[in-house]
Amino acid sequence: MEADLTNAQLLFGSMGWTKPTGKAAQVSFDVAKHEDGSTDLQNFKIVGDDIAVDGQISLDADQHLKKFYFSDFSVSPQTHVEITAEVRDDQVLEVHAEGPSYDGQQFFRSLFSAGQLVEDGSTEPAQPFGIDFTAKIGRVVGFYDTTATNVDVMLKKRDGRLIALDAKGLLNGREVAAVELQNKNGARILKAEAHDAGAAFRLVGFYRSIKGGDASLQVNMDAGGPGTKSGTLWARDFEVEGDPVVADVLTDPSAAAVLGEQKQQMVKSSIVFKRLRAPFSVAPASSVCATPISTVRRSAPPCAARWTSNRRRSISAAPTFRSTA
Repeated sequence: MEADLTNAQLLFGSMGWTKPTGKAAQVSFDVAKHEDGSTDLQNFKIVGDDIAVDGQISLDADQHLKKFYFSDFSVSPQTHVEITAEVRDDQVLEVHAEGPSYDGQQFFRSLFSAGQLVEDGSTEPAQPFGIDFTAKIGRVVGFYDTTATNVDVMLKKRDGRLIALDAKGLLNGREVAAVELQNKNGARILKAEAHDAGAAFRLVGFYRSIKGGDASLQVNMDAGGPGTKSGTLWARDFEVEGDPVVADVLTDPSAAAVLGEQKQQMVKSSIVFKRLRAPFSVAPASSVCATPISTVRRSAPPCAARWTSNRRRSISAAPTFRSTA
């Protein structure tokens, strides 16, 4: 059996991937029916623009999903993972992914879109199963030529809600980064730590001009209405370089009054910061608003940095740093 999926939208939420409508793809498989009424979709293949999925899907006697296996799940030139999944008796889909590489850019974009993975701005459809997901990936590719290596992930969802998360890896193969979901007074609190703030920000496409430093993130997953999240980002002992604002500060005579001795630490158009605190919010309108508060400036506009994803979910970031007159 064959079908054209070009006009269809495919969503694999556990892997943070969607095929948008209009992207060329074809599906083919052989149907094997068994005496007990169950069905196997053998030689299952999806091929198309940068898509090559190969495996088998099994359905039970009621033609509901029973299990699937993809020997190579490749949805971009940099994604190659093997996936096994089976529906348990408690209606939880247990998924394990393992492979040498994974392109995480689409997933990272969704972090700034209130969890939206699809192009039309809608959220993931209701899931018929709970999800228990584990992964071991050799190399996760992010933005600005930044990677995470030796990545281990454990994630659980029930009724579409994230209830457990534990992930860790090495930024550019060197510094540790970790993410964990905790429960505090009935609220789900996402906590993240990275020992290379600049690499972490570049990996997820947040901001490219920070170098070094330590970063921590705390997000209240249950703040506000449905799909709304709020939190605070901290960074310590880092540099901002290669940003036009930095050049403005360095050429402003009033900068000396603000930076004092720090002016001696400036090299190659960079400014050394001791601390940054940035409260932010993510709303269903697909925007992120952050107000950085640092040791080198006094005030900021109501939203000093805003990241808004457009219809194509492209993300841009331009934090504002101001010196004091």
